[in-house]
Amino acid sequence: MPTPPLTRDQVQLLMADNVLRGDRPGLPEQGIAPTSAELIVPTYLSGHSKDVAE
Repeated sequence: MPTPPLTRDQVQLLMADNVLRGDRPGLPEQGIAPTSAELIVPTYLSGHSKDVAE
């Protein structure tokens, strides 16, 4: 385990809410199309493993 397990900066980050409320614009309002991890992760791994499905 690292010493300390959490830094002071990490504790500060954990004290702030990082989940959007319903009154904030979502992905579509920002012009972002969500993509599933199953489609994206293999592109990160291509070229690094022979077992990655294409």
